[in-house]
Amino acid sequence: MNKVVIVKDLKKYFAARTQMAALLSGRPSGVIRAVDGVSFDMGHGEILGLVGESGSGKSTIARVLARLEEPDSGEIWVDGQRISDLKGSGLKRFYRQVQMIFQDPYESVNPRFRVYDVVVEPVKVQKMAPRNRRGDLVIDALKRAGLKRVEEYLPKFPHQLSGGERQRLSIARALVVGPKVLIADEPVSMLDVSIKAGILNLLKQLSRVYGMTIMYISHDLSTVKYLCDRVVIMYLGKFVEIGRAEDVIDQPRHPYAQALQAAIPIPDPSHRRPRAALRDIREARSVVLEGCRYRKECPRAMDACRAIEPVMRPVGEDHLVACHLY
Repeated sequence: MNKVVIVKDLKKYFAARTQMAALLSGRPSGVIRAVDGVSFDMGHGEILGLVGESGSGKSTIARVLARLEEPDSGEIWVDGQRISDLKGSGLKRFYRQVQMIFQDPYESVNPRFRVYDVVVEPVKVQKMAPRNRRGDLVIDALKRAGLKRVEEYLPKFPHQLSGGERQRLSIARALVVGPKVLIADEPVSMLDVSIKAGILNLLKQLSRVYGMTIMYISHDLSTVKYLCDRVVIMYLGKFVEIGRAEDVIDQPRHPYAQALQAAIPIPDPSHRRPRAALRDIREARSVVLEGCRYRKECPRAMDACRAIEPVMRPVGEDHLVACHLY
């Protein structure tokens, strides 16, 4: 498969808090290793799922890949170009190639812009078409985003749209510049269940019909399994498991991935199972343990987990796990 995105040893750190804030709160100051040496690739037309708790580093990867944040170290290639080398017109072309859909459809569009203005703005910035052709691009993008009776939407303001319609408007704004890579950061988490399926099917169509490469970030393992070709499980800035969606979600190998699977609700009040060993990882982000970062919660931790950081090992066809059990 032709690799559209290649990421090697990506790192992004943030200051945890000021010394004064640390004294007042009684919590340690230091560095948050939001993304700590991850590597992955994405093929043409592939949908890669990125799964983990809030605070695990998923959105940071998305923002660095879209070059909304600069990495501290590591290399990223998109369509054969190293993005750290891009400047001027080359960087402007990059922003056409990589587009991002944000989680909140109510905050991600300018409330003072009409629908037409929201979608046409990237066209103006990129100088993609003369004034008399911009309307055609806007209408085509809205149709590709799944909106019907497009002409009726053009004069409306965002507050006149439903949540699902606003998210389709955000998708249209991304599609209008013809990107090769689409980053969808939890695009259905704020939508009703009845609306989610339509957005997921739209993303699948963009991949299968238009060959778009998509990174899909979500907490919902059921939507990840339905949509994605491969899945990455992330914990405290590190990848712990990578593989085909059905393998990782149906038969997870890493204890953290197994805990995520165990946390999925089952619609049967008589069903009983052990509670998942999960904690709020926000408290642990600035305290990096030696060895495996999951060892304090892991029910199968051993001596090696306390001293040696596990590396990715194959446990099946295209299935990798960072765990000393394998």
